[in-house]
Amino acid sequence: MTGGTVEGAEREAAIATYKAAESVIGHLMNQLYFGSGAHADSREASVVLMSPDTMRRFLVNYRPMLALLAASHEPSTHHHLVELYEFLIPGDPASVFDSLHALLTGPAAREGYHHESLAAPVIVRMITRYIGDHRSIFEDDTRRSALVEVLRLFSDVGWSDALKLLYELPDLLR
Repeated sequence: MTGGTVEGAEREAAIATYKAAESVIGHLMNQLYFGSGAHADSREASVVLMSPDTMRRFLVNYRPMLALLAASHEPSTHHHLVELYEFLIPGDPASVFDSLHALLTGPAAREGYHHESLAAPVIVRMITRYIGDHRSIFEDDTRRSALVEVLRLFSDVGWSDALKLLYELPDLLR
């Protein structure tokens, strides 16, 4: 190691360790994503979270694990977590939005998730759903600011649907 950099065999070992850790994290994310019923094809299976109450309990029981998944460095993990949160909205709309905001403006932003082509449509769909079904959670000024922050993140990179929603937001929240 010279000047704080890792070289040679140490570097290769560090890369292998990182890849192995992210593989485990990705596998865990997939287990939760598919096992919960968040993926449309898995909703026909017998073990899925069907009611808001079971979703709420899932959120409570798996909160530490979901936080660890959010800290991933892989946009694919972030994407499945976002889709899992979308599925879990009925369980606790406010808590899910707060977790989504923390993910999108923290680790996911750090890794450039908002630049991914799969990201913007899901986020716009979720926010549209929130405004339609759970508008009251945005009466809180802090959460309303968080909503604007998320939309700005996606509109600043040029996602037109996010920009349109950001401009329509004042009228939509009336």
